[in-house]
Amino acid sequence: MAVSAEAGPLDAVLRERTPRLGLWLDTSEQTPEETVEEILARAWTEARVGG
Repeated sequence: MAVSAEAGPLDAVLRERTPRLGLWLDTSEQTPEETVEEILARAWTEARVGG
């Protein structure tokens, strides 16, 4: 994924310093329908927060 020069520092902080809670998706190349399908396919195994 290409990141613009202006967004680069924020992108780096989010990827390197933000706790991995929930489900992180790069939906920049997906249609809304594809995003929903990915959420439904992955949410129950990857998006849990807590115990």
